[in-house]
Amino acid sequence: MNNLKLNLIVILISSILISCSKNDDEIVRKFSSPQIAVDKIGSETSIGKKISIDLKEISDKNFKLNLKKIERSTYTYLKDIQYFLIPFSNHKSKSLGFYSNGKAQLYTIVESEIIDSENTLFKISDIDNKPLHSFVINSKKGLMKYQKQNSLNVSSLKLNQDHKYPADFNCGTLNFTDCIECGIDVCTQDWRCAIAAIAFGPEFAAGLALTCGIEQIDNP
Repeated sequence: MNNLKLNLIVILISSILISCSKNDDEIVRKFSSPQIAVDKIGSETSIGKKISIDLKEISDKNFKLNLKKIERSTYTYLKDIQYFLIPFSNHKSKSLGFYSNGKAQLYTIVESEIIDSENTLFKISDIDNKPLHSFVINSKKGLMKYQKQNSLNVSSLKLNQDHKYPADFNCGTLNFTDCIECGIDVCTQDWRCAIAAIAFGPEFAAGLALTCGIEQIDNP
């Protein structure tokens, strides 16, 4: 997605975006909708410092991360769960994305690839480079072409769930693939969710994939 396209998206959602501060000791709301909220987390905040400590458990991976650009996502349809996205400092198209319930973390690698002026491919893998899923973010249509390669193991997080998608249908009653497709379809029916999917593709997909993954544990 080129800079012009990104600028157009920012203009379209300017009414619900809040300007971000660059101070390392602040938490600033970057985006908010009924489904997802995204905050910029300062590296010197208590959360930023805790993340630095938590990351020591994967220190053997020698990831070079830019801890001054931490983003946190919270979801109205998931209880006790936060998703953090931290860019690599030595690879502009890669980020470390991880789920946390405050006690346990589940780590993934998020890699983006610009296809053309309207489409960006995102590939999600675990920290050992096993592919999990991929999808395309279209600047006009949002999340498209979702493909699952391997299951996301969410059992270690022991999460509480609260599915409250904008539509009446409970997508979680479906199998994983159908659940993802249902969630995307439901999202496109709500302009606020559609904007969230366009502006924050990885964060949106992370919440959707985790929600459907939890359902598969409870409803095999």
